[in-house]
Amino acid sequence: MEEKLGNAEKHSEIQEQKRIEKLQQERVELLRPFVTDEDVLDRPLGLMEDDVWEAFYEKKYKEYEQ
Repeated sequence: MEEKLGNAEKHSEIQEQKRIEKLQQERVELLRPFVTDEDVLDRPLGLMEDDVWEAFYEKKYKEYEQ
């Protein structure tokens, strides 16, 4: 029983890591036109809360427009 619970927990952790990695890539692609790759890749975009991400994206977009 413990082994099954451990496997389920590990599965959940793996799925969460995949979700974060996918979100990271999506956000990198959204920012790519506005920033250098170094700026984007150095930030944990996949771990940002949605409201923090939106503010960050808007800031970078406005900087690009100026």
